[in-house]
Amino acid sequence: MAILLVYGMRTTPVTVGQTEKIYHEYAKKYEGIADQTLIEALQQEKEQFDKLRQRQAELTEKWKKKEVSNEQYASISAMIDHMLQNEAGLTRAIEQADTLVNWSEAHDLQLFFTDDSIGRYLFENASMDQYRGAVLLFAVIVLLSGIFPGERKNEMQNMLLCTKNGRRPLFVAKYVLGVVIACIVSGGFTVIHLFSASKMYDFSLWKVPLQSIRQAQVIDVQLSVRGYLVWTSVMQMMGVVCAAVSFLSISVRMKNRLYAVLVGAVLFVLPVVISGAGLSNIFDLWFAKVFLFGTQTLKQGFGEQIGYLILLVAVASVFTAGAWRAYQRKRRAR
Repeated sequence: MAILLVYGMRTTPVTVGQTEKIYHEYAKKYEGIADQTLIEALQQEKEQFDKLRQRQAELTEKWKKKEVSNEQYASISAMIDHMLQNEAGLTRAIEQADTLVNWSEAHDLQLFFTDDSIGRYLFENASMDQYRGAVLLFAVIVLLSGIFPGERKNEMQNMLLCTKNGRRPLFVAKYVLGVVIACIVSGGFTVIHLFSASKMYDFSLWKVPLQSIRQAQVIDVQLSVRGYLVWTSVMQMMGVVCAAVSFLSISVRMKNRLYAVLVGAVLFVLPVVISGAGLSNIFDLWFAKVFLFGTQTLKQGFGEQIGYLILLVAVASVFTAGAWRAYQRKRRAR
């Protein structure tokens, strides 16, 4: 289990190109309220690049007039070209600032200018979210696989069904245990995921309005980034619980733990992997989208995601009802 948890950890800083590096520097330097003052400050930075281009043009004229040597011209021109390469990072910061200021003025909500790399990592990383979710689900399935099949394999269930507490109370207790395990594993993966992100990116934007992140500007609900992450984490945990309950309901009918793991992997883990690879959308109404609440909400809104979770609860309820009838039939057979 420790190996699976460590699998989701990544604490080394992300390697970035020159443009990304310069953007990070400007984002850190001017982090704060997104307003016209910010726009003016960034435009002043841009003027420095305009002066470099003007200087390069003057240098070229002097070179044409033989006022500077070929060696001087090549050396100074190369230096200016290298400095001008940093302008792309500034341009990105200016475009982000313009978008934030325009959105703030249109919606009467004060936004903040900050590095939006964490937004791309959290909300534009669907494939990695799916693969991480597949590992999470497999861990839950392995941990739950012995709850019912174990007692059926050694005929312990037959004896338990003959006792008063071995009927409904034990059945409910096993499901409660499954839910607790699913919550612990899901919560553990979420904490590790966010801890990993905090080591790679600056989490100074935790308290800023969600719309300060470019990907979230389609959302009308006023939430902080932290509030949104808590909401999506809770939704994901509930989805994992539905998957865990459904798996438990299937495993009630099985005697072999390994067989239960294989069936669980095919029914719950494989669709997530296939969806993460972008090979098929046929599993959209199954459990394949449990780990996309963060990205899908930004595209489809809260209502559709809540509806999807309600569907998963209904599926889990149907499975549970069927498992209880199978459990009861075993009891009457005794």
